[in-house]
Amino acid sequence: MKVLKKNPSQEGDEGWRERMWTERNILANIDHPFLTRLRYAFESRGGLHLVMDLYLGGELFVHLGKMKSFDELTARQYCAEIFLALEHLHELDIVYRDIKPENLLLDERGHIRLTDFGLSKQLVSPVCDQSGELQQGSGEEHALSFVGSPEYIAPEVLLREPCKCCCARSHKPKCRWQAGR
Repeated sequence: MKVLKKNPSQEGDEGWRERMWTERNILANIDHPFLTRLRYAFESRGGLHLVMDLYLGGELFVHLGKMKSFDELTARQYCAEIFLALEHLHELDIVYRDIKPENLLLDERGHIRLTDFGLSKQLVSPVCDQSGELQQGSGEEHALSFVGSPEYIAPEVLLREPCKCCCARSHKPKCRWQAGR
């Protein structure tokens, strides 16, 4: 269970409340074998409680620390599963902005589960014309916020370049850096 505590010092920060509910709403609307699964959510005076499946394999970060590196077959499996999870989120116009080994859990069969959607962003679905081109002013097509763990920030974020992850997915660029491209 993850508890997003209500902090009195954050009460004036409406962005905090919005991020809390965005995480809950994203978790409630995703269903994929390589994403964390939300079972229940409820609010108390102390905060928002998110009850998720328990993944007994632990964090990928811990396994990587013990092994120092993975063999090629294992690395390929993890990369493929991460890529499929991110691709699914992109299909839903969700930008996952905190990819790091600490946010990758392993389930009991050794498969990846992407977790912690606190910095994720649900983009507004833009409108495309018949040729698949984005119509001006129709939806928020990118995220420029500087968020995430400094050790893992993507180059386009550091350069303040937009990451266009939506609309006419067959020809628009995606966040290739996260997948090593």
